[in-house]
Amino acid sequence: MPILLGPDLRLRLARRECIVNVRSIPWEMIADCEDQAQDSHQQDLLTLASRGGVSAGEAIAIMARVRPFPIDDILAHRILYAMRAMFARGQRVAEARGV
Repeated sequence: MPILLGPDLRLRLARRECIVNVRSIPWEMIADCEDQAQDSHQQDLLTLASRGGVSAGEAIAIMARVRPFPIDDILAHRILYAMRAMFARGQRVAEARGV
């Protein structure tokens, strides 16, 4: 799923500031949250992805199964970065165990 960058984050990246930013997350990370995407955006995940994706805050809200809420874009990207890293680690552990 593509992750959109807010205008402030885009500007700071253009200035070459060292900021955590997530451009995408694995589809498997969000795929089972279809019902929440439909509830909060009135669109399915494929439609959201084809329209360019969602913001980091929206992705967090979808995966937490809550309505979107105001969150600082930089903080949201940091949280999403950590979530993606934990997901990847879980995938590696599962593969190692043959699950």
